[in-house]
Amino acid sequence: MEDTGEVNWLVSDAIGMEVPIPAIATAVMQLIASRDQQKNWARAIVLMRHAFGGHPVGPDAATAHERHVGRVGDCLNPNLVEEVGRAVLRRA
Repeated sequence: MEDTGEVNWLVSDAIGMEVPIPAIATAVMQLIASRDQQKNWARAIVLMRHAFGGHPVGPDAATAHERHVGRVGDCLNPNLVEEVGRAVLRRA
């Protein structure tokens, strides 16, 4: 979908004035992403995740398994929190 660019000015001005407009900003980002037929934005995210977070990339089975079952939210698992807490107390 084509646009006149006016909404880009709106988002830029809102950022400059520190005024949150999340719905409009998200809509602009989705418009830009929809124009990227090669999904370069997704490739960039994968590369950044690997470079900064050490997240596994590649087609092998172990990597595919980690992408499927690995979760950041496990850090909030009560059993895991308790286990980590005991380990910290042992060190103290």
